[in-house]
Amino acid sequence: MEKLAPTRIEVPSGADVRIDYETEGDPVLGVRLQEMFGLARHTLNRRWPRAPPHRASVARRTPLAVTQSLETFWTNGYPSVRSDMRGRYPKHAWPEDPLGAPRR
Repeated sequence: MEKLAPTRIEVPSGADVRIDYETEGDPVLGVRLQEMFGLARHTLNRRWPRAPPHRASVARRTPLAVTQSLETFWTNGYPSVRSDMRGRYPKHAWPEDPLGAPRR
């Protein structure tokens, strides 16, 4: 069962994040944006080849974006999020190239 529907997944930062299957539709991965730097694609298994990672703010309160394509988000959505959030959270990393950012 864990292979078909894992309850947790390790993200690029090394954190072990819970997968929420209780939402309507596809499963959701509630993760901090910075924890996904360096990752272009994400899958759970064959049934959900592109699980939509759910981006949360640095404080994990307000979602910054919900996407099914990390590549598209990094290219199109991230520049705006970076612009808005780096002033509010100056102590956190906001690289211009999130795909090239080193994984923790």
